[in-house]
Amino acid sequence: MLRIEFLHGIVDGLHHIEIDEDDQEIRVTVFLGLDPDLRGGWYAPVGLTGWTKAKTSRPVGRRRISDGAER
Repeated sequence: MLRIEFLHGIVDGLHHIEIDEDDQEIRVTVFLGLDPDLRGGWYAPVGLTGWTKAKTSRPVGRRRISDGAER
């Protein structure tokens, strides 16, 4: 099980995550989406911390964990 931390703003939040794994690496990509309840107006850009959990197909072991958005 992985605990994934990410930054988001006031108007967006976690939409979903994708896990792509092989024998050497686990690539985690976090997708944010706009909160449909917050429409219009002005919002200050704020970095809020959020977290979620994801299950891998097998234990992490010695595999490298990387940011899938950097590929």
